[in-house]
Amino acid sequence: MTESIINRTMLLWNEMESCRPEGVVKKLYSPEMPGRIYCTYRYPERYCGIALSFSKNIMVDTGPFRKLSDFRVRLFDDNSFDNASFLSVELLDDTNRGVFSTLCEDLVRHAVQGTDETETVHGVINLLEKWKNLFGRMHDSHLSLTEQQGLFGELCFLQELFMDPRISNKDSILAWVGADRAARDFRGPAWAVEVKTTATSTHDKLSINGESQLDDSKVERMWLAHYALEVSNTAGCSLADKVNETRAYVEDDLPLLTELNMKLMEAGYFNSEQEDYSSKKYVTESESFYRVKGDFPRIRQGELRSGVSVSSYLVDVPVCEKYLVTKEELLNGILS
Repeated sequence: MTESIINRTMLLWNEMESCRPEGVVKKLYSPEMPGRIYCTYRYPERYCGIALSFSKNIMVDTGPFRKLSDFRVRLFDDNSFDNASFLSVELLDDTNRGVFSTLCEDLVRHAVQGTDETETVHGVINLLEKWKNLFGRMHDSHLSLTEQQGLFGELCFLQELFMDPRISNKDSILAWVGADRAARDFRGPAWAVEVKTTATSTHDKLSINGESQLDDSKVERMWLAHYALEVSNTAGCSLADKVNETRAYVEDDLPLLTELNMKLMEAGYFNSEQEDYSSKKYVTESESFYRVKGDFPRIRQGELRSGVSVSSYLVDVPVCEKYLVTKEELLNGILS
């Protein structure tokens, strides 16, 4: 890993660790930034941390974080300043330092966007709630084969956006909302793209989740992207390879790399498990793009009778052929 893609929290922790101080030390994240955000390090326990100093007038409840096994959240008086509190978050398992550093970078990025100190502190607390869920997902779940293939397809489309010089990398990453369990995988102000990935002996049926996934009634323009994969144990590209390929597009832009890594973790992909996603490889047999409009075969929410809901249904790919568009037509439509 080159220095250009090592985040600042990791660098500061490494600096403090190399000094082997007894007890807890802190370093200001950046003197140019508004607010007082610190990286902390506790020795000999080797606890890395992030901390925020703020006015005591801002009330913070750390109760929801008291019984966490992965990180510890505590509130102290900050004697370095008058009438100040010190919110400390320490990682208790150093093997997760890489994940934690990404989360801390995300916290810093959100903190500096706060319009005032109160908004900043409350935003940090909300992010800690999100961290609880992410660590829980890391421990409790492993991406199923279907989820791995789905993520592979979403990253294929994300790379299509990266490669179009008219679309910024930032807009491309922000458009990827499938990691957030949104109804569609990619969404812009007036458009949406749903990505489907098949990796079976036949690719002529697509499984659609619920009546909202292909419902275009609330969006001006909508497309369906289909990646047909062949599974191999020898040739092709693994999910871990695809993740690394995707990261390479933004590796020299730390804020965007952090945003992408957050999306990957929200999708259930953690670096600590990348070996599990390296053996199975995929070869892209074909990629197809469809404009979802008119009589495109799908179920829309407004067409269901009251009290009826749909968990999933199948779409026959051959029936969709008259709605085929080129990749260029889809990208032009996104930008129109």
